[in-house]
Amino acid sequence: MSFNLFSSAFNLAIHSMALMAQNPSKPLTTGFISEKLDASSNHLAKVHTTLVRHGFIKSLRGPSGGLILARHPDSITIMDVFHAIEGPVSFNSCVFNSPVCDRSECILGNFLNNFNHSLRSYFQQTRLSDLVEPRAEGKTQV
Repeated sequence: MSFNLFSSAFNLAIHSMALMAQNPSKPLTTGFISEKLDASSNHLAKVHTTLVRHGFIKSLRGPSGGLILARHPDSITIMDVFHAIEGPVSFNSCVFNSPVCDRSECILGNFLNNFNHSLRSYFQQTRLSDLVEPRAEGKTQV
């Protein structure tokens, strides 16, 4: 069993942008990216439209066109991309969509609060460049 914490749209967004960051001088087509990520090109095109609208990538037209990053990878955090794709998100400590308990404390203790804090901190501190250029801090490459 695995927990799917993030939407497929966010997954496609962050991986698409990582591919673009790895190939900064080469425009990549949605078809190429969808093949690399084994994803639906229609779904990916919608994700790319959102990223263009938020100023993360730009579309170049013409025979040698494609998609490139609109900003330097050092200036884009994972949280920036997350907000663009998912919208404003509340990192509350309840894992349930409709909490049913009336406890003053979560039945799971501080686990979810600590997890949310760690995730939010990681997303705010990690830049797109960190995903494609591993650092000594142990960040992994996409």
